Amino acid sequence: MSWLILNTLGGFGVENIEGLVNLVDHPVLKVLMLALGTFVSEDLTCVFAGVLTAQGNITFPLAMTGCVLGIWIGDMGVYWLGRLAVMTTTGGEAEKLGWFRRWASRRVTAEKIARGRRFFDRYGVLWIFLSRFMPGSRVVSYLAAGASGWNFWKFSLTLLLAALIWVPILGGLAYFAGDAVKGWLASYADYAWIGLLGAALFIWLLLKIILPMFSWAGRRRLYGKWQRLSRWEYWPMWMVYPPVIVYLIYLGYRNGRWCLFTSSNPVIESSGFAYDSKGEILDLLSTDSVQAEKVADYLRMPMSEASRIDLLEKWMSEQGLEYPVVLKPDEGERGQGVAIIRSREQAAEYLTECREEVIGQKFISGPEYGVYYLRYPDEEHGKIISLSEKHQQCVIGDGETRLEDLILADDRGAAMFGFYKEKFAERLNEIPEKGKRIALAEIGTHCRGAMFTDDRHLVTEAMEQSIDALSRSFDGFHIGRYDIRVDSLEAFQRGEGIHVLELNGVTAEPAHIYQPGFSLLEAWKAMFHQWRSAVECGRQNLSRGHSPMTLSDLIQLIRKHGKKDRYEV
Repeated sequence: MSWLILNTLGGFGVENIEGLVNLVDHPVLKVLMLALGTFVSEDLTCVFAGVLTAQGNITFPLAMTGCVLGIWIGDMGVYWLGRLAVMTTTGGEAEKLGWFRRWASRRVTAEKIARGRRFFDRYGVLWIFLSRFMPGSRVVSYLAAGASGWNFWKFSLTLLLAALIWVPILGGLAYFAGDAVKGWLASYADYAWIGLLGAALFIWLLLKIILPMFSWAGRRRLYGKWQRLSRWEYWPMWMVYPPVIVYLIYLGYRNGRWCLFTSSNPVIESSGFAYDSKGEILDLLSTDSVQAEKVADYLRMPMSEASRIDLLEKWMSEQGLEYPVVLKPDEGERGQGVAIIRSREQAAEYLTECREEVIGQKFISGPEYGVYYLRYPDEEHGKIISLSEKHQQCVIGDGETRLEDLILADDRGAAMFGFYKEKFAERLNEIPEKGKRIALAEIGTHCRGAMFTDDRHLVTEAMEQSIDALSRSFDGFHIGRYDIRVDSLEAFQRGEGIHVLELNGVTAEPAHIYQPGFSLLEAWKAMFHQWRSAVECGRQNLSRGHSPMTLSDLIQLIRKHGKKDRYEV
């Protein structure tokens, strides 16, 4: 930010800046002008205050007063912004702040507030004081102080003392530099963009690469970042899907219908492209009394229910279940909002914060698989075209190493360190006892740490017949992926011991493509086959009277999907 401002001011000209200052004759107005300048850049304003003092435009005490006043008031605002973030999660007038409340509720939890309060009660004065001398730590520290509810008077007085020391130091250095600083700024305009880009690149390299190389933890974090950069399985969808979208457009042009894939599964809304209800699909799967035995016990809890925690525990009692159970949003995707709940307190917190219909499901142990199924409407039987086991990621304690270092020492743990750092924030310094297994990823979702393997070679005729019978009982379903738990691989290969967790429609991917080392070209080939098959299912269903969505309706659905506020844990 400071370099951007320097570029702007350098282009404007130092003489013009001084001219603006000279237009303000009254000392109070000069003080106010400098105070307002700190709202843009605190440190840069202090430097300019020192330069202007050296040029005789304002006295040093007045210049420093303006800078201290602006910094103090501005940082008070950051503190109260943190307090406001807490207010939005506990009710009050701030409830009306829509988007801000949604942003804050995902980041400000009761656990984080309690953890922050303990930290500031112990180290608050020292940390806030030192943060004034550590650019880059200030905004985060002041937001955290406000969010944790740390004493306002301690905060304000500590900050004032730090500003009274820091501002004269910075302004004094600029004062003694005087004409040298002025001359440098005046010549800056000639090399503005080169200096801006060079300085930004140097600072980025220094902070992101050079300094982290001097510690083991820093090197492991860099290794994890390299993993995410070099292995496509960690790339965001917008980097992976452009060729698939182009191919889908080609298929639409060739068939004369742009959205044929939206009629591939007539029984599912938009064939599972978006906003498909997991609960409704499970309801339909359970209508066949024989096949219903393969669906894991579940409960749908709408938002209209007054006390969902009571409804959940009544259902658990009727089913003879105890914690843990699984809770997830009815319209969730890619594992968003899925949580293993181990106590009534966790369930109550989840059901209070998740403001949409929720599925409660029996927690089932055993191997988890993604099974991609395809049956063309013109064919009597279908087949499994993808099988992938979803492996939990874990680390093993040695009685000496902190959990944070155990995660970093694991290659996939290092690649997912950003996610795990937040997930295990309260346990990073814990030293697990020797031999203790710590599960990092309990949910079978790739973006939350699970590792997928290509197990297509394990498909048996009995397994395929069992999945085909289940799918044919679900009239109107032709293509999609089952997420299932099984008693064992051997039982699964006999077509037994299957427990369906959910069924995903046309946009579900063949999960085997995420096996480590699986090439991007092969992944694209598998996705091309997926969408080509979906279009063919839609074309065959068209002759059966199932019309696809119009292109305009699909675009509206995509826009609506992009604006959806998704619950995360």
